[in-house]
Amino acid sequence: MNATTARNKRLAALAAHAAASGRLGPSDLRQIQRDLLADGIESRRQAEILIALDRAVPQAEGDFSEYLIDAMAAFLVWGERPTGRVMPEAAEWLVACLGEGGMTRTGLAILAEIAAEAQEIPPCLLAPLQDAGCRALLAA
Repeated sequence: MNATTARNKRLAALAAHAAASGRLGPSDLRQIQRDLLADGIESRRQAEILIALDRAVPQAEGDFSEYLIDAMAAFLVWGERPTGRVMPEAAEWLVACLGEGGMTRTGLAILAEIAAEAQEIPPCLLAPLQDAGCRALLAA
């Protein structure tokens, strides 16, 4: 088993435990930031685990939402090639992943941050931000 696979398994286990308990504490966030994803999100699988975690524990303690927003923007805008641009396939994957079960405030904030940072984004990434219901959720 390679290091990324091992980290993914540990991240998934932490996420499952937090979802089952309904709690993601500051020590969990530190473990994610320092031990599991010290170099940031490296794969879509890791991103999907974190997005599911945000959805499962919407009242996470600490700064998990802020961490997730920044980490997702760094991954999509600067971690994938070509840097600074979000390709249509990546945008479609992200919008589908964030929209699964209904768009959340954090999901919209992720899209807004990516739109602000990227030099080029496809229209499908902006569509949820232009929806009146989503704008109201983001403003709440």
